[in-house]
Amino acid sequence: MRTEARTVPCRSIEGYNSFSSDLPRHGNVRKAGVSAYDCYLRSLPYLQHPSKQGLEEAMPLLRHAIELDPEFASAYGLLAQWYAYRKGWGLVPNPDDEKAEVARLALIVLRIGQDDAAALSNTSWAVAYVLRDLPHAQSLVDRALAMNPNLAHACGNSGWFNLWSGNPAVAVEHLTRGMRHDPLHGHHHVSMRTGMAHALFFLDSMTRRWLGPKAFFGKIPMRIPACASSPPAPLLPT
Repeated sequence: MRTEARTVPCRSIEGYNSFSSDLPRHGNVRKAGVSAYDCYLRSLPYLQHPSKQGLEEAMPLLRHAIELDPEFASAYGLLAQWYAYRKGWGLVPNPDDEKAEVARLALIVLRIGQDDAAALSNTSWAVAYVLRDLPHAQSLVDRALAMNPNLAHACGNSGWFNLWSGNPAVAVEHLTRGMRHDPLHGHHHVSMRTGMAHALFFLDSMTRRWLGPKAFFGKIPMRIPACASSPPAPLLPT
């Protein structure tokens, strides 16, 4: 029993540490029912390193959290991001239906999540990646950063949006800030490093001046070689 008491909390912290900034703030924990919040927390490890199986496990937990507490903005925001992950995995049989659902979730977050920076940031990624509406996505993440300038994944999202909008210099600034606020190097950190490599590429900068190639490319071996050796691809993914 003593061993179990020590290992279970460690496992929980490991599962949630890189999502610490995703946890509801500004009183949203008190607004959400205990069971709804528990469902929200249980979904986080499945989305830490998204996979097909993980997405299948996370969705019913987030849906149940919303069912238990229809005013739980963070659950809506994370569900919107779930649709972006789903698109990234090529699991979208009906794109029009998915777009309509993301648009619906975004409207709900705008209505009930004005004080929830994490919900706004998560929703912004879905709006950009699924709806391809960069101005709307940027406005959402700007609201999130106005409330919490240190929110790492919001800085990262803003960096990517500026990159896709053709502003690599601004992207470098925002991605740098995001990585600085992610000392635990969660899964958002890998995405931000990837965005930084693309931003430096479009700035025609020498990546080696920013960070040694082994330290940089070792984190993202599958993405950067194509970026470094091929002409620029369309900025916003299909």
